[in-house]
Amino acid sequence: MGYLSNQNNEIIVDAILTKYGREKLAAGQQLGIIKFALSDDEIDYTLYNVNHPMGSDFFDLAIRSLPILEPVPNSTRQFRYYLYTSSTQTSFQYTLQVGIPSQFTIGLNQVGSTYGISNNITPTPSNISQVWYSLKIPKTNASYLKIEGVVGSNISIPDDLAQIIQRIGGTTEVFQDSVIAYGFSFRATVLALPPTRTIVTGVVDSHGVATAPSNIQVILDRNANISTPS
Repeated sequence: MGYLSNQNNEIIVDAILTKYGREKLAAGQQLGIIKFALSDDEIDYTLYNVNHPMGSDFFDLAIRSLPILEPVPNSTRQFRYYLYTSSTQTSFQYTLQVGIPSQFTIGLNQVGSTYGISNNITPTPSNISQVWYSLKIPKTNASYLKIEGVVGSNISIPDDLAQIIQRIGGTTEVFQDSVIAYGFSFRATVLALPPTRTIVTGVVDSHGVATAPSNIQVILDRNANISTPS
């Protein structure tokens, strides 16, 4: 759904259905919409001009004059910048980027090999030294892949992270359905290889600054033709 125009205090909205939605309507089913989200893909906030000669009422004039995007049923081309309420006082929408070895997406076949998983937040928040992360994988894959949090002895550990490490006696905690590692970065070690090609999907989340969680995929494949990591 998108705005076609906003003139004379009249807002005209254009809504289109995805392929799945059209299929439900064609089958005579209700759409069953229970949630919605907002985005501002078409807004360029750098156009906000606090030096506009006509005063504060016109600081956002250039932004309000931007053309409005029509809706498209493809989330990779639209709805990439969601609006949300942040739990922290911040002027930025931070982005969590996870660095993983290229072998992760090709296939790991070396039992005992350990791989580093790094994290990066852009733009860099002022409290970056207090930002830590959690990495969660399904418990069903814990026999194949061991994950550990890395904290470093020469780094001041945030109080909330220190309390977790003290409580569990380490950086990895096992739950009924998942395994979670805590730290500034992570290590993943191949413990064993499954009989068939297996994809382990993990979720990395940040703590200390608001970001959207980032997914990782680790492919375990005894037939993968890859080099041993350094």
